[in-house]
Amino acid sequence: MTTPTTMAHITLDTGHVRQTPRSEVSERGLRDARTFVERALRRGDKGTAFFCDLFLTASVEGNSLMVTAWRRSELLRGSLVPILTFGVAPDQDNAALLWQHLHDYAVRGPMEDLKTDRDAVPEPPWVAARLDIGVVDDQGDITEQMNEAVAVLADFERCVAWAWLEDKLQA
Repeated sequence: MTTPTTMAHITLDTGHVRQTPRSEVSERGLRDARTFVERALRRGDKGTAFFCDLFLTASVEGNSLMVTAWRRSELLRGSLVPILTFGVAPDQDNAALLWQHLHDYAVRGPMEDLKTDRDAVPEPPWVAARLDIGVVDDQGDITEQMNEAVAVLADFERCVAWAWLEDKLQA
């Protein structure tokens, strides 16, 4: 099977879908993404250090990958809280399970409901992301630091998704 030239990048919070071309991701971006995912998978629940004092965890089910970015919460005495979770479905193997998991286990708190339909699974390949409760501060606002983190993570999602897709197609 040949590698597709675009992949759907879905934002579950808004329902926005963008076809992301492979050409947007550099070889260095792919290498860095692979390194972070490999570390996160090895470290399990402990996570691996990322930028902006964030930590990453990752898990695999079949060919699908799920990654969560975490931050320490002052309110919760340094406990880690999720700020963003994304999943990569390179093919039909577990795509429905991953899509439903991203909907069913969303930690939303006072945040609005997701705008996507849990039962309307998109055709792979796709990467889908949602914000989690840790993206807001103790007053319920998204800080400048979290806005920056989310912007960087959106780019990171694309890099991880393309790296994961290419690795699965070559396997």
